[in-house]
Amino acid sequence: MPNDADEVEVIVAVADDHLERFPEVAGGLRAAGLRVTGEQAHLGTLTGRIHPARLGEIGSLSGVQAVEQAGTFQLPPPDSDVQ
Repeated sequence: MPNDADEVEVIVAVADDHLERFPEVAGGLRAAGLRVTGEQAHLGTLTGRIHPARLGEIGSLSGVQAVEQAGTFQLPPPDSDVQ
């Protein structure tokens, strides 16, 4: 069974023609295993965590336009020479 450490952070874009059914699309994503961490209905996006093997599954759901893995970055410490 996968654990939280196996999951990746994703951003899901809801298709324009499904924006009025945003709660329904979000519910379908949850049912498919997405642990939703944020809903931005006014932007038509959700953020969440899911196991990478399930990315294709949530990407093919009705109302989903795109699924992208969220990028990360690390700033150097304030006292580093890069600052």
